[in-house]
Amino acid sequence: MSSPDPQYYLRNFEEAISCVLARSGDLLSRSEQEFARQFEALPVSARALLVRLVMRQGDLFRRSAISYEEIADLQAAIDSLGALGWLDPSPKIALDELFRLCTRAELAIRFSELRSRSVTKADAYASCLGRYPESMTLVEWLQSDEPVYRVTIAPVVSCFRWLIFGSDRPWSEFVLADLGIFKYECVPLDENSRPFNSREEVEFFYALLRCEDALREGVAPAEALAQLPVPCTTVSWLSARRDRVQFQIGQLAEIGGDCGLALNIYAMCESGEARVRQARLLERHARFDEAGAVVARALMQSSVEAELQKIRRIDIRLRRHRGERVQTTVRSKISITELELEFDPDTRVELRVRDQVSTEHSPVFYVENSLICSLFGLLCWPAIFAPIRGAFFHRFHAAPVDIWTSEFVDRRAEIFDQCIGELDSGQYRQSILERFALKCGVRSPFVHWHALSAELLQHALNWVPAADLKLFFTRLMMDLRDNSAGLPDLIQFNTGARGYRMIEVKGPGDQLQDNQRRWIEYCVKHHLPIEVIRVRWSASSVHASGAELQDEHRDA
Repeated sequence: MSSPDPQYYLRNFEEAISCVLARSGDLLSRSEQEFARQFEALPVSARALLVRLVMRQGDLFRRSAISYEEIADLQAAIDSLGALGWLDPSPKIALDELFRLCTRAELAIRFSELRSRSVTKADAYASCLGRYPESMTLVEWLQSDEPVYRVTIAPVVSCFRWLIFGSDRPWSEFVLADLGIFKYECVPLDENSRPFNSREEVEFFYALLRCEDALREGVAPAEALAQLPVPCTTVSWLSARRDRVQFQIGQLAEIGGDCGLALNIYAMCESGEARVRQARLLERHARFDEAGAVVARALMQSSVEAELQKIRRIDIRLRRHRGERVQTTVRSKISITELELEFDPDTRVELRVRDQVSTEHSPVFYVENSLICSLFGLLCWPAIFAPIRGAFFHRFHAAPVDIWTSEFVDRRAEIFDQCIGELDSGQYRQSILERFALKCGVRSPFVHWHALSAELLQHALNWVPAADLKLFFTRLMMDLRDNSAGLPDLIQFNTGARGYRMIEVKGPGDQLQDNQRRWIEYCVKHHLPIEVIRVRWSASSVHASGAELQDEHRDA
């Protein structure tokens, strides 16, 4: 599929610039404002060439690699960009850039190491690195007369990408949407639909990006922490991004053996994950009293199941270390069925169980997290995509920017209550079916379109009671990130008076994961039909498989 407009990319870029000017024009720096003014005044060919280049990888381009049918006078476009200083026609090129820019044959003219076929470009670069610290032009490197250009305006252009997306998402989002490859919910946008409320927040975001780049380049955790900007915003998605970067620095410090720095960073983080890491690290270094204090605070303050599950385990170990007698929590009684199957390494065990227990009148579907999350996503679509201020600021949102924050449900509590209330009135069936038809393929953080067929949806609405769906959805909303995973592998319909059962499958040697165990405990507590099927391979099939492998080995 192709766009009818050969300069579709330019139209998309101009749309982005216009959007930023309309919604965030008052937040732009002088250089950003000047870029927008000068870009608009350029000839079409020069604007098209600039957009083509900034959408490509890197900022260095050889003249032989710049060729576009829809740009008629390419040299005039190059000259226009060069006159503004946006293209450097004689850039200094570092050694690593030279190796990326040139072929092996070209490099062999200058670097004798590459004249041997046994030496790779990577090996040659490593051996040359210390001998060529200075950057030079391509002429100086290889005596080549081919022009090379560096796009010097690329950092300013990137600012506009960040200002429209609020992230470093690629410009290709426009193309994928225009071609219909990605479909997005149409959320009303106005002058308040912007990612930042002040220039201070913009600079805060830029500083975060620089810190993330430094981490990717391998700087020491202490240096990365020094680059981390001081909190200056109440915008939830910005605060959450800073928290993630800070936690990542703490993890790197812990991995690097800097216990003191890691503990200091974890203590500054707001997340439950950081509290767990802090307690574990203190415990590992025999600082038991401090670990106990962290655990005690977490047990008092946290309501997140995933965190509490891990914290309670640490608490038990600490109490045992102190010599206390610990009475462990009695787990709910889980229904477990043993099932013997023929060994088949080529088919997933969940699908083997599905085929084994499915019948004409009690069909089984492999759903894992897809069914319950999709039903929730369809029913609560109005709440998830509600035009809350600061949640959407461009037309490519697969989810609100605050989707995984603790305030997400609270900020939309009234709309969520209305959606969940349809389970009591019976309206939920019609709402889910209508959205399944109307929104088909539109990206959503919960709806798994590839796994949700009309047949599966109809079975679920026929056989899973509204009261049970309400229980599933209530737990989802307690912690959308953690609780949208760990659901049972299979669902079987029309099995007795309840109409369905959820089945978690465990193959030989496989154990229940923490998030799976939490879902099972919840289902048992609320009398939701669930069981675990443990599979074992028949001895004869395992023996036959081993003999077959030996035969193949002999043949080989």
